[in-house]
Amino acid sequence: MYRYTVMAVATAIIFAVVYIILTLIFGTAIDWSGLLFESIAFGIIMTVIQYYSERNKNNIEEV
Repeated sequence: MYRYTVMAVATAIIFAVVYIILTLIFGTAIDWSGLLFESIAFGIIMTVIQYYSERNKNNIEEV
């Protein structure tokens, strides 16, 4: 489970960096609270998808 926590944090950081770069390019103001919420939510969603896909893959291999 530790690996999935690291994956969620890494995904959130990558999403935040991309968001900041796009903000700098287009010159709009950064909404830090919205950015933080979106990054965390995106990281959690991607991690859950990854976790269940790996779990399903392992279940199929066991059968």
